[in-house]
Amino acid sequence: YRVQIETYYKDIKNMLTYEEIRSSTDAEVSSGKVRDTFTPSDGYAYGLELFGQKTLGKLTGWVAYTHSVSRKLMNSIYTESEEEYYTNWDRAHAVSVLGNYMMNNKWELNIKWAWQSGQAYTPILGYYLEKFPGDPGYNFHTIPGVRNSGRYPAYHRLDIGAVRHGTIFKKKADLFIQVINTYNQKNIFRYIYRLGNDQNGIDDDNDWVEEEHDLNGNGNPDAGEENVDEADEGRMQRNDISLFPLIPTIGLTIYF
Repeated sequence: YRVQIETYYKDIKNMLTYEEIRSSTDAEVSSGKVRDTFTPSDGYAYGLELFGQKTLGKLTGWVAYTHSVSRKLMNSIYTESEEEYYTNWDRAHAVSVLGNYMMNNKWELNIKWAWQSGQAYTPILGYYLEKFPGDPGYNFHTIPGVRNSGRYPAYHRLDIGAVRHGTIFKKKADLFIQVINTYNQKNIFRYIYRLGNDQNGIDDDNDWVEEEHDLNGNGNPDAGEENVDEADEGRMQRNDISLFPLIPTIGLTIYF
């Protein structure tokens, strides 16, 4: 058995940070010079790591736990004073478990499970539409809340696999089969925000069908047509972007 305990602390100085005044899903993220989009900031990070490992016997593996804090100091766009906020990579807790079981000299089973606290993100409080003379459409802009004051749901995933040890052409070889994200957990990568087509009518739930509902033949949903401008449309909607789903894999490793 092996047990390991580590702690760390680090100051962060003069790190370029994005001036978060708009969302990347806005119609126009930024205008002007690149240097006006970033500002230098300071911060700090500290944490505790615990690690335990079993190295002998048919059943081997390890268990790890990490507690970490990562924060930056930056001028607030609301108070114009320096405020502290969580960085994008701040995760209060993280746990990982890995196990390997040797059934015999040919077959090996393995399993890995990971869990992490949700990542920090900046919530969106609302939106507004910007219209310019001569432009038939609108530009969609979001109103961000306090920087990184929200949290995505916790991340967790289970991977299982099997390895068949043998030889091919008198060379040592391993045939492996693995299922990544075995229970098909929907881990959120980010949120995006959108609004329906505001140039004609609004159909942001996609139940307007051109072949059935396009009365004037212009190919667009228009006010007065069926399934257009319903009570739940014309509002900002949040959509999830998830990481990879369940993925089965198979492979072969030959040692020369």
